[in-house]
Amino acid sequence: MIAFSAQYGFGITIRSGTMLSLAGPGGALIIYAVAWFLGWALLGPFVEMSSVIPVTGPVWELPALFIDSTLGGTLGYMFLFMYLTIYAEEIAVTARLFGFDYKNEPRLNWRKTKGVDSGIWAALALVTSCVVNLLPVGYYGELEYWSGYLKIIGLAVITIAQVPINLHGKVINGVSTGSTGERYWFSCKDPPYCHNSTGALINTFRIGSGANLYTNSGPAAKFMAVWTGLTYTTFSFISGATISIAAAEARHQGQDLKSANRKTFLRLACLYMSAIFMVTFNVPYDHKELLRFKSDEQLSGSKSPFIIAMAEAGYFGLANFANGYFIFSTWSCAASNLYSASRILYSLALNEYMPEFRGVREKLATTTMRGVPRNSIFTCAVFGLLGFLSIGEKTQAQKALDALSQVGTVFWIITFFGLSVTFIRYYLSETEPRPADPQTQE
Repeated sequence: MIAFSAQYGFGITIRSGTMLSLAGPGGALIIYAVAWFLGWALLGPFVEMSSVIPVTGPVWELPALFIDSTLGGTLGYMFLFMYLTIYAEEIAVTARLFGFDYKNEPRLNWRKTKGVDSGIWAALALVTSCVVNLLPVGYYGELEYWSGYLKIIGLAVITIAQVPINLHGKVINGVSTGSTGERYWFSCKDPPYCHNSTGALINTFRIGSGANLYTNSGPAAKFMAVWTGLTYTTFSFISGATISIAAAEARHQGQDLKSANRKTFLRLACLYMSAIFMVTFNVPYDHKELLRFKSDEQLSGSKSPFIIAMAEAGYFGLANFANGYFIFSTWSCAASNLYSASRILYSLALNEYMPEFRGVREKLATTTMRGVPRNSIFTCAVFGLLGFLSIGEKTQAQKALDALSQVGTVFWIITFFGLSVTFIRYYLSETEPRPADPQTQE
């Protein structure tokens, strides 16, 4: 459940709108389906190795065991960098969600929280996520367990709500326009429903905005849209590795890890795919409020396709609930990523994968009486301050954080390529014939 909680952040709630505008309803569904399959295919063998060879840092200790210690250390630091950038981004998004302001008609916003500086919300999210991680492991696991269930219930409510929204249709001047049906999956030029929708897959690939706008048309545009979306969406499934990171603190590692991996990806398959599929019937991919890929707009709750569908159907209370739910899920995801980052740093220090400098490594490798790596948590929490770069208007500082996130995506691909090679070496070592014991032969 900790792994599921870590994976369910703004990637499904808000960035799903970006994938919808990038590739169309059918393209968005393909993107998330392929990304889910890649995450399952990559993490399955990894969890298998971790269950057989339980270690404190499987991401780097297993490659060090089966390939080379240098490779193991490199993959460990790549993995650490990846989680730290995710944590900073989650802190920033949590702060921006408090400034909820849906500017399209009907106008909907949170006036009381919108007037508060986003830096205050970012600081609150950072401090609370750090405090939660300082709890004893048993209490923290229990908290993540129930927060995961709340996320499942909330996403189920938002997904099921798409059915009456589709039947009710948009509300214009207090009058319902009727059921939208499945028209967004086909060519549609029928305002106010849609203006230039071309079906399940887009015909024109657009990326960026203004002077940086790039377009391409034809069959190649469909492939470019799906491929571009896939390179970014796979980043949403990174936190599935939390299953193996938390392995050292599990009671029954062999049994628990395999069961956790299976349940996590089954939940993701059912909830992610059903949510994406349902919302594509209520929001056209050319809707002006959707967050465009590589645009200068800020990522916020008003850009979520779920909130767009609720607001335009007149479900204002449900839209406010959804934004509050997005705040909780994003903050919970940030806390889970801080947990993973702190355990990675602790394991790197414990296994002496970092140089000794004035006792820093020794301090990072220590825990409290309850087994909490407090120094590692504080060290990783400092990197959450990078989230303050992404507060306010789109600036060069935020673009720098976006660039760090893209580097994290590349590191994810490199890391799991290394883990795949590690699994091949592990499999060969398990299947090759072993020399007979001389004493047995006698």
